[in-house]
Amino acid sequence: MEERHTNPLEAMDPETLRRLERRAAKHARSVEDEAVAILTTAVEPFESANTWFEERLAGTGGFAEDEFSIPPRTGSPARWADFSR
Repeated sequence: MEERHTNPLEAMDPETLRRLERRAAKHARSVEDEAVAILTTAVEPFESANTWFEERLAGTGGFAEDEFSIPPRTGSPARWADFSR
C-alpha cells in the first residue's frame, strides 16, 4: 500500500525541500508559508506578458513605450518562404 502523508512537504524529495527552505529563508517565511505563496501565485489568473512588464517597469524609468514596437515594413514586399529544396 502506498504511504500517505497528511503534510505534502513530508512527501517532497530532499533536494526540492532544501530549495524550498532556501527560498523561504530568502523571503523570511516559514516553509509552509512559502509553499502557500508559490501555490497562490501558480493559480492566479493569467496575465499577459505586456501587463506583467508594465506593472514591473512602471515608474522605474524602464523601457521606452515604442522600444519594443515592430517597425513598419519597407523595401520589397513580403514573400512566401520556399522550403522545396
